[in-house]
Amino acid sequence: MAMTVVVCRGPVCGDRRDAAALTAHLAESIARRGLADRVRVAEEVCLGHCLRGPNVLVCDDDDRNPVLYNRMTVADLDRVIDRHLVGGIAVRPLMYRPPVRDR
Repeated sequence: MAMTVVVCRGPVCGDRRDAAALTAHLAESIARRGLADRVRVAEEVCLGHCLRGPNVLVCDDDDRNPVLYNRMTVADLDRVIDRHLVGGIAVRPLMYRPPVRDR
C-alpha cells in the first residue's frame, strides 16, 4: 500500500520547532530502508494544529484512515517509520498529544 507522509512546516509550530530536521531524517530513512517506492514525503505550510507542532500526517494514498502525530521529534519519527510505515500500525501514544505554548 502506498502512503504519503506530510511534515507541517508552519512558521510557528514547524520551523521554530525544527520540522526541517524531521523532513530530512524522514527522507533519508525512507531511502536507506528501501521504502521510496511506496512512501512519499511531502511538506505542508499548515495542518491547523499549531499548538501541537511539529505535526506529521500519515495517510494512505486513497486518503483513508489518516493519522496525525503531534509534538514530533526525530526519535518519535523513527517509531512511526518502524511501526506505522513498515508495520502498518499507528503509534497511538504519539497522537492527540496535549498542546504546548512554546518549547
